[in-house]
Amino acid sequence: MKRNLGAMEKMFYNYKSTIMLYAQIRGKINAERLKTVLRKLQDRHPMMKVTINLDEAGQPMFITNNHLEIPYKLITNTSVETWVQTAEKELTRPFKIEQELLWKVVALTSSHDFKISEEFELLVFADHCLADGMSFMFLLRDLLEILSNPDKEVIPLGDFPAVDDMLPPEIINQIQKIEQRSHEITDIQSEVTSTIPQPIEDTKIPSRESQKLGLIPWTMNSEIYGKFRDRCKLEGITQYSGLCTALLLAFDRDPPRINIPVDIRNYLKQDVGESIGFYISSINLGLKVRQVKRFWKMAQKFNSRLKQNLKIAQLFNWFLLEKSAYAKAIKSVLKNDPLTTFWVSNLGSLKIPVIYGDYEVTSMRFAFPNYQELGVTINSVKDQLFLTISFPFMVYSKETINGKIKNLTEILQSAIEIPNE
Repeated sequence: MKRNLGAMEKMFYNYKSTIMLYAQIRGKINAERLKTVLRKLQDRHPMMKVTINLDEAGQPMFITNNHLEIPYKLITNTSVETWVQTAEKELTRPFKIEQELLWKVVALTSSHDFKISEEFELLVFADHCLADGMSFMFLLRDLLEILSNPDKEVIPLGDFPAVDDMLPPEIINQIQKIEQRSHEITDIQSEVTSTIPQPIEDTKIPSRESQKLGLIPWTMNSEIYGKFRDRCKLEGITQYSGLCTALLLAFDRDPPRINIPVDIRNYLKQDVGESIGFYISSINLGLKVRQVKRFWKMAQKFNSRLKQNLKIAQLFNWFLLEKSAYAKAIKSVLKNDPLTTFWVSNLGSLKIPVIYGDYEVTSMRFAFPNYQELGVTINSVKDQLFLTISFPFMVYSKETINGKIKNLTEILQSAIEIPNE
């Protein structure tokens, strides 16, 4: 592979944004087995063996490197807090561009020796510019399949271009219409160019090493989750809409808006299948927050607005704006970029099996942190619902976030008890 980063890939590359998968797994692992698994994963997924180099114009490119291996380490004698502490440290440690692969793996066990441990925790980190939540889902499944069956043949997946080169026909037609209005584009070309994300060395974001990131995992009480899930079904809304409404109330957002990542794999011109890559866009929704007693009315309104915005034009708005003559609109997008807004990522229920031979996934979490504001990820395994909240210590303290989580718990409990109208 040798290609330039697409628009969204480049934006997240500029922000040096690292994402994380956490999984608790029943089964055995050791250094040799983990090393073998990672090598086979690299054979299957092209994006697991790329570095980023700058071309002659100073623009970042993905380049395949068949000689580098994914770094990993094993940690023993851990406590229940160790994985969070490890994650907080690794998420703020940027990858060395051009020198290493954009992945790292940590395995942890509470035992003093992995050889006698019957379960372990797994942390996988990647640069966000080359992977998203569904990428991690496919990665975890492949990893466990190889662990449970080391002799299984690995089928390599193909290389794919950037999303920019796989846009659906409807968006391409709109872009062509925009480009035909060349006189408008020419008039403000320099202004538009100035708003496009610049190479990493020109980025004005504080260094990652100077920032401290907090991570708080929260698991909803299983009884409350069961009642909440049933009530959402009764009200005709998704659990995600209900949780976003509760989060807006609990965190008292001003303005009350949420950025929502959306998987766009099924909209692309080419079938990328189960490939690892950056295949997401986002939409931004607001909701006038009222009293908890109107919770379900608010949740229904949020659910309705979300459905209305899940359209191709909204999902590919970034690519239209990049080509359009409306520089002010582009500036507005960048001004309210993912690093200054409230993100709520939804991975939903585990879309892969939980048992692979002698291995079983007992819990799983994701983190897609930003370094100026709140980030929340939601996912469930069996009858458990997990929220993982990331935040910068320069803005929040753990005490503040724990207070918001307490608010969230009380809001959900109150919402369940509201009589159905």
